[in-house]
Order: sequence, then structure tokens, then C-alpha cells
Amino acid sequence: MDEFSRLVATIRPLLDARIQMDGGAISDDHHPFNDTEWQQVARANHKRQREFVCGRHHAHRLLDTLGFADSIIGRDDRGCPLWPAGIVGSISHTSDFCIAMLARAEQFQSVGVDLEESGRLKPSLWPRLFSQAEVADLGSIADPVEQIRRAAIMFSAKEAFYKCDYPVNQRSYDFMDLRVSIDQQSRRLTLHLDGSEQQLQHHAVYASGMTHVVTAVYLDGRS
Repeated sequence: MDEFSRLVATIRPLLDARIQMDGGAISDDHHPFNDTEWQQVARANHKRQREFVCGRHHAHRLLDTLGFADSIIGRDDRGCPLWPAGIVGSISHTSDFCIAMLARAEQFQSVGVDLEESGRLKPSLWPRLFSQAEVADLGSIADPVEQIRRAAIMFSAKEAFYKCDYPVNQRSYDFMDLRVSIDQQSRRLTLHLDGSEQQLQHHAVYASGMTHVVTAVYLDGRS
């Protein structure tokens, strides 16, 4: 089993069983699902087209599972996917892999998924992405490799949170606005708005490997 498959196999049991997840390597083997969606990236470069088509491919596999075969995935003014009525979802990719996560809107308010290459969150980036307290916490870790891994999890969780929260609340956040705490034993994350001790209601989990991390954030159907 390759690392990406291990990541998915690790995070899937941590999710609510009603949430669907699918992903894989980005390659030229995937083909546009339909002309309407292809027009969204028809003028983009080849790299962007491959990423887009791969993400949509795995999203449509999940739509089929949920009974929405032949549906169209649109795109809003911010470039975010527009899902068929009755579906909430999220797509993420790196240069090598893509992942999609979907659920029924009657069961979940929103979901967000993020995939990151763990090695790119170097210490020079931390002051732009993390609060002073988070930077201090990362700096207290003796192992540089573990520092980078934790930074990748925290950054990925922030990205997944924004993807999950925006469709519900239409709020824009800075990276500094969210504080992420990691429970390595349970692979669960605690999310707080910076300066607040009240935990957000979003469920958040993660899986990490040698080269990638994946995080998932979701809000259940309670209003």
C-alpha cells in the first residue's frame, strides 16, 4: 500500500461513517466528466487541467455512490466547487495526489478536506501562518522533522476549516484567527478562534505520513 492509500485508510475510520471520501494519484489517465465542467479549465495550463480533472473524477465517483450520477459540479466566483442540491463537499490536491470528501446536506451542514505536502511548511513561513503562541509551541519541539510535520498538520487543518466554514457562515479568516491543537493519540484536532477558549463545534481529524498530511473538518446537521 502506498503512502497516500495509507493516509486515506488511516483517516477514514476517524470520520463519521456517513461521510464519503475518495482520492488517488494525479495522472493523464483521468478524462473530463462532461463538457460543461471542462469549460471551467479549458484555457488553463496542463498542470491545472490534470489537477482539476482528477479532483472531479473522484468527486463524481462519490456522487455516484450517493445517488447523484451524471450531476454537474459547478464553480463559484471564488473558484470553489458548486455541488448538486442535497450535497456538501470539498476537493483538495497537491502536485501528486487529489482527494474528495462528500456527504448529504440533510446530515451535515458542511465538510472540508485538505491535502498538503508536509515538507514545505518550513520555519521561515511560520510567522505568516501561525500565531506567536503556535510558533512558540512548534519551536519547543526538539526534532526538526517533527516540527515540520506538526506545522503541516496545523496549516492543513486551517485550510480544511475555512473550506468547511465558509459555505455556512460566509466569514473570511486570516490564518492567525484560528488556533489548532493536536491530539496525537486520537488523531483529533481541537479548533479555537484565537483569543477564545471556547472550542468550535467543528469536528476535525488528521492523518500524516512521510510526505503528506490530510485533514478533514466537518459540521454535523445540528443548527
